[in-house]
Amino acid sequence: MKPEHKDADAVVRTCSYHRLDFGAVMVRSRPYVTEAVQDSLQASFEIPPSSGLGDMHCLPAELMTMVLENLDILSYFRFRRVNRYARILSTSPREYQLVAKYGVEGLRAMLRSDCARRFTIMGLYRVLTSQSCAQCGKFGGYLFLLTATRCCFPCLQASQNLRVISTTNFANRAGISTYKLSVSYRSTLRTVSGCYSNSGAQAKRPKKLILLSEAVAALDGQGILKKYSGRNPLRGYRDGEHEQRFMAATQFPWYNASTGKAEHGLSCKGCYVRLTTRHRDFDNHSALSAAEFLVHFATCVEAQDIWAKSQQGTVPVEDSDGNGVSTHNFYGLLHTGRDDCYFRILAGTNVKYITIKAGALDGESLMDMPLDFQNIIPPLPYDKDDWNSAYITRIAATGELEPALSQTTLPRVQTVWHPKMINFLDLERTKLLSLLAQECKWKQGSAEIETRDQKTMIAKMARFPWEIQYIEAETRIYQLLQPLQITPTFLGHIHEADRVIGVLLEKVEGRPANSGDLEICKAALQRLHDLRILHGDCNRHNFIISADEKVTLIDFDNAKVDADAEMMEKEMASLEEQLREETGRGEGFIQVESDDENPDVRLIPLHNKNISHST
Repeated sequence: MKPEHKDADAVVRTCSYHRLDFGAVMVRSRPYVTEAVQDSLQASFEIPPSSGLGDMHCLPAELMTMVLENLDILSYFRFRRVNRYARILSTSPREYQLVAKYGVEGLRAMLRSDCARRFTIMGLYRVLTSQSCAQCGKFGGYLFLLTATRCCFPCLQASQNLRVISTTNFANRAGISTYKLSVSYRSTLRTVSGCYSNSGAQAKRPKKLILLSEAVAALDGQGILKKYSGRNPLRGYRDGEHEQRFMAATQFPWYNASTGKAEHGLSCKGCYVRLTTRHRDFDNHSALSAAEFLVHFATCVEAQDIWAKSQQGTVPVEDSDGNGVSTHNFYGLLHTGRDDCYFRILAGTNVKYITIKAGALDGESLMDMPLDFQNIIPPLPYDKDDWNSAYITRIAATGELEPALSQTTLPRVQTVWHPKMINFLDLERTKLLSLLAQECKWKQGSAEIETRDQKTMIAKMARFPWEIQYIEAETRIYQLLQPLQITPTFLGHIHEADRVIGVLLEKVEGRPANSGDLEICKAALQRLHDLRILHGDCNRHNFIISADEKVTLIDFDNAKVDADAEMMEKEMASLEEQLREETGRGEGFIQVESDDENPDVRLIPLHNKNISHST
């Protein structure tokens, strides 16, 4: 069957599945992390640029394109932060757009692992648009971070070319110091936290990994191995099984230019049935593109049987045991959760808080909870008002999940001073700004929409009990500062049932402050200090300048009441330098210091303060 066949899409949907368990043991991000930054990665700011690129502005477009194409990934993102004009130039290339849309997991893994400074966006684009594993030529659904090449799961597990070793282990085997190794060979990967074992055991995670064969060749070429020991670190070395290889890889789809779609790799349900019901071997680790699967489908009797039983994809299919053949049937236990996990579920107008005991669910089920919780945990009476919390455990004797329901007294914001109370159900989120903050508007059908203008607002809400303390502190600050009119207008308290959980603020239009606004920003900050309130984070994006040069202060997460004079003097003295800062601190991408000697660059969703907002 060819891809253009009228039933091709239905055959793929009905008879194939994508294995999630492989990617779950590699470097990966939580969905809410990548989803929150997806829009900002693919868009420039709405406000047009007011300046160019200085001396670089005179370069012809062709040369500027060449410059961007040859920037390493880390430098590319730093260039995006220079100004709005740089943001436009770096956002517009088609290659970048595709990588930002379909390859964001690879981008983030490159940045987190400190590999981004060795590869380019164009190089990643070439990998994105090539489906073949660099080792065997079959479909590869993963990115090997140390070489920025595509690989398949079998090659990641077994290829001699993808053997990795920790820098400490290599130095010991080579008879050299780790310092000598770091000076002579710099192509290292910094490991990041994750679960890298499909057996449930905790994998030991070294700080840094290197590609074994490449490191040996580099040091041998410099004569270092012969000079110091004459040893071959390859001799007798068995790498850390698969776990350390998994620490150097992440999921990376193939962008099919002919269809305009991303493909993650497919496995055959028919082959799975043959394996589980007839105990026949098949290549359970290799994946196929959609076109390859359609070719395979023509020779797979079991897949054709599923297609026939589904009546050409129109009805669910049952296997020999009477179980519905669907994607979730194909995933086994991935790893055991090591901490309790928490979920907030809205059922009608009732909010329920679900706690999953550590180890009760495997990692993939926990990841799927937000989208498929009704099929993962036992049925619960969500429509009943006599409970608001459930604690779910797994009974050791039977292996079944058991929920314990209770009516728990949840914490609430105690500082309630504004007369207006807003039900969180009356608000509709339009944009996620951070874990606690969002842009919103009045929901259609709410009473407020009939009496108020439909303007965008900012809501800050505690999703879980332990976040109440942050809302409590900020609510108190707004109470103290409202008379000064230097903060966004406080529109009211947000409540869930009978408890206050958040604040609703106006959205302030304007631009972030710069060094030219020093005097008016000093005056605004001084009014804060006159009340003995320390702002706590005077980065320039927390000073919004309106068209009429009015200063609005935002973000009081770190504010302190009754601050001492010395702290306030230091804050005021730092303001001039803060307003000159061009590192991007306080907006879309920030650089976070890790416990290692190198900065851990991460994609973190923050407020897009160059557009306009208030929090």
